[in-house]
Amino acid sequence: MMCIAIMQAIGRKVQPLAVSFLRKGIVDTPVMLLLNIWVGVYGIAWATPIAELFAMIIGIIVFIPTLRHITQQLINETTVK
Repeated sequence: MMCIAIMQAIGRKVQPLAVSFLRKGIVDTPVMLLLNIWVGVYGIAWATPIAELFAMIIGIIVFIPTLRHITQQLINETTVK
């Protein structure tokens, strides 16, 4: 969630949208269905934390280039002054 919020705050549009869809739409529902089949009702309860963990990993991977870009901009601004 923090990566999504930071990317939205700096004006990125596609990356936070993709991570949000991944978090609740693409991963959560299939994991719920699969875990319900494999584990039963307890699997449904575990689906959201598993989907959140997966989305966190993808969010960090997507956020790293953004963080490098922000850091480079800050370095360039401080060296110009």
